[in-house]
Amino acid sequence: MYSPERERSLMKRSPSAPTKTDPQIPISIQPNIGLDEEIRGTVVDQLNVLLADEVVLNMKTRSIYWQLNGHLSLKFISIFDQQIHQLNCAMDEIAERINILGGVCLFSFEEILNATHFKEKSTIPASISLLTDDHETLIRLLRDDIQAFGGIYDDQGTFLMLISILRVHEKIASVLRSFVEPD
Repeated sequence: MYSPERERSLMKRSPSAPTKTDPQIPISIQPNIGLDEEIRGTVVDQLNVLLADEVVLNMKTRSIYWQLNGHLSLKFISIFDQQIHQLNCAMDEIAERINILGGVCLFSFEEILNATHFKEKSTIPASISLLTDDHETLIRLLRDDIQAFGGIYDDQGTFLMLISILRVHEKIASVLRSFVEPD
């Protein structure tokens, strides 16, 4: 049985994450895939937080991409094009998984900004160093989630998807790190 108190106690990633379903958006047939409703709801909530994180990282990556100019531009353009494509694919995978689990994806910018771990710092210009830090933060969060999804929730489908997304962020962070000047 669903209760708001139980849902909050299960939420580990973000206290401001959206609720698992929107009563205004009916889902006619709930999946019968071996995960009970409470577990699916918790997984959907955590995937929505991850989706919000991916959307914000995508926008930060695009922001840097849009600011590229000068002699290094050509070198970075193809790298950022590839990273934006990888982030788009990750967002699509996460949204698809949310739907498979019978959930509803975040759909407003307000929900996304309330759910994400990353906050915009308007006084600091976009930089590759900050973007690298954000990817590394997400990598650490994904490692925790991978353990939970594979163990506590016994959701092997989400577990395998998160491993794939983790590897994407590890590669992106590695490439970005190669462009950051040591302190």
